[in-house]
Amino acid sequence: MSFGKTKTKSPMKAVFRNSNYPKLKQLRMLYSFKQEYIADQLGISQSEYSRLENGQRHVKIEDFKKLASLYRVTPALLMVSEAYAHVDVEKIKAEVIEETNSITKRMMEENAILQSRLDEAIQTTQTLLKAIAELQNKKPRITHDSYNSENSSRKTKPKKNIAR
Repeated sequence: MSFGKTKTKSPMKAVFRNSNYPKLKQLRMLYSFKQEYIADQLGISQSEYSRLENGQRHVKIEDFKKLASLYRVTPALLMVSEAYAHVDVEKIKAEVIEETNSITKRMMEENAILQSRLDEAIQTTQTLLKAIAELQNKKPRITHDSYNSENSSRKTKPKKNIAR
């Protein structure tokens, strides 16, 4: 009889270690993310992320949570093997398209408001420029040349020399 401790692998560790995670690549490609971007989100290097995606790196639960949030899926979907999980790519595509359309609509509405404000500002500026032009036309303008010619045409009286 052997009284030594036998090491048993935890079923959870088997899921997290030495597993290939094709869903990670599938989702990354669906969202057109580069490995560098995902690695940055996880706070790891691109090469570490590549190893993670290929099942050559230990994956932390926190990483699964961040990835799940990024891809809008549950962490469990990312953690279980391919045989037990299905990524509904079409559903995710539809959600991404819907969100993109919503953002586009909101941006177009904001653009219309900004265009309206710009048109008002242009109109106000044109009104102010007309008012300035009218004021300039009402006041006689004295230039340096006209002032000098006006003064030179005047005759000045010579001062009398008063002797004391």
